This record gives sequence, structure tokens and C-alpha cells, in this order.
Amino acid sequence: MLELFRKNFWFHTLMLLPYTVLLRFQGFLHPTTYPMEQASLFYKTFFYWLHGNPLVEQIEGVFVVFIQAVWINRIVIRHRLSSVITLFSGVFYILLVSLTPGQLGLSPVLIAGFVFIAVLPSMLRIYLVKQAAGDLFNYGFGMALAGLIYPSYFVVMLSALPGIAILRSIKLKEILQWMGGVIAVVFFGGLGFSMWGMEEEFFSGLLDWNGALVAGLRHLNVWNGLYLFILGFAVLVVFLNTQVVMRNIAYKERKKWKVLFWVLIFAVLSVFFAPGLDWYPVNVIAVPLSMALGTIASKTKNNLLLEIVHVLLLIGILFLHSTIN
Repeated sequence: MLELFRKNFWFHTLMLLPYTVLLRFQGFLHPTTYPMEQASLFYKTFFYWLHGNPLVEQIEGVFVVFIQAVWINRIVIRHRLSSVITLFSGVFYILLVSLTPGQLGLSPVLIAGFVFIAVLPSMLRIYLVKQAAGDLFNYGFGMALAGLIYPSYFVVMLSALPGIAILRSIKLKEILQWMGGVIAVVFFGGLGFSMWGMEEEFFSGLLDWNGALVAGLRHLNVWNGLYLFILGFAVLVVFLNTQVVMRNIAYKERKKWKVLFWVLIFAVLSVFFAPGLDWYPVNVIAVPLSMALGTIASKTKNNLLLEIVHVLLLIGILFLHSTIN
């Protein structure tokens, strides 16, 4: 089945949609709505209209994940992050964000991830360009906006500092250009909510991180433990196969990959500062992790082993969904 996504044609890209439906089908049988009391003030204010009907939220979740998977593949291919062109990064993204049965509908972390995927190319294209001010501002603006939607992204946003150092050099002017985008979002967000008398709630919400993972470990069960093990193992595979990812790609693309590895590191760290007492924060890791896993899988010569692992993951996820529900 994984061989279906080894080629980059429109038909194979379109097949990511039924693949997404398959992995998230349990959400249609047992639809749930996202608990809006856990959402940020910004999300509750501007995205409330997306919620209310559990079945509609499942449909929205499927289409958002599908579009994100297509976009991730586009970034990997357009920026030549892999010497072998496949759709595997999108496949792994769908797998990663569909692991847990309670998170199959639309959620703030998916919307924030959408914004992150949209602005990530702004960071990747600043290498060797004369004027990077616009892209740096856009990246800061977009990451801060993602942070307002889901605060974990404020931690991921800090990966811009090593990113700028890798792709260009540490210059105060360029740091300020990036910070300009961040400050613009926070300033105008605070200004807007102050007009409603909610500025204190707005600014306190930016720092309302109570360690979701640490709190979640107190209520750890077999399934959550397996979920964390799979993600931890996947991250370990990426770090142990750094040279596989870098092999046979140009010097420019190697620098871009180093930036993505830093994004992955900060995404892992963000889990420890996330709001809420659920497992949604772990999905922040999915974007950079899926890009790396897709590249590693594309270079794997043992296609049979790769297919076996993929089928086992599919069966395991579907079994997990049916068992818990």
C-alpha cells in the first residue's frame, strides 16, 4: 500500500484523502467535539464557529489533515529536502496526527499547524538571498499567530534563532526583523482585546503553560504509554539517521535540514510547556518529524520491510481506535 505513494503524480496525491479518511474513520462512528474550555482566548474568539457539531468537526479534521499532508510534500519536494521524490512525508504526517482516537476531529493544534506549515517556507528560503527582511518578518508573524492559536508554538518559534544562524549569520538587524513580526502580532492582538476589556486575560494566556506532558504522565495508561513510545522511537530514528537524511543532497539543502532538526528539537521541548492536560501538544512534533521520517523512508532500500512496518502501524492504529471506543 505504501508503494502507492512512492510517485509524485496528482492521482497518488489525491489518494492521500481516502487514506486520511481510513485512519480517522473511527471519528465518524464516535464523533466528539473539542472541549473549547481548553482552547486559547484567541482561538475561542475567532474560531468558535468551526465547532459545535461533532460530525462536522470530524469532516473538517479530515480535510485539514489532508491539505496539510499535501502541503508538507510540496515543501519537501520544492526545497529538495530529499534526493528521492515521494509522498512519504505526507503519509507519515497523517499517521502521526491520527494515532490517538480522542483527537480525530478539528482542534487548535491542527489549525496552528496549518499556519506553521504555511510560513515554514519563509524560513527555508532566506539562505543566500540579499533581502530577507520580508521572509523573516513573515516567519515571526506566522509563528506568533500560531502561538496565539496554540501556545506551544511560542516555544517552536524560538527555533528561528539557530535557523537564522545556520542559513545566514547572527546579525542584530535580522533578529530584530524576525522579532518585528512577533511583536506585531502580540501588540495588535493585545490592542484588539483591550478594546473588549480582555487585555489581562489575553496576556496571561500567553504564559499559561502548565506542563501537559508532565501532568499527563500522572495518569499514564498502557495506550498512552504506547503512544509516547512510538513517538519517542520515531524521534530517535530521525536523530540516529541524520546522515541518511543528509546524504546525496546539496550543501544548501543540508543547511535547510539542520534548520528542520532544530525545529524538531524545539517542538519536542514545547510539549513540556504546553497548556491543558491532554495529549494534543504532542501533535506539534508531527510536522518536522514527518518530513524527516518521509525522507528516511524514501531512501530505504528494503521496500518489503518498510511495507511490513507500515501495515503493522495501520493495523495497530485501527485496532487502538476500535478498542478504546
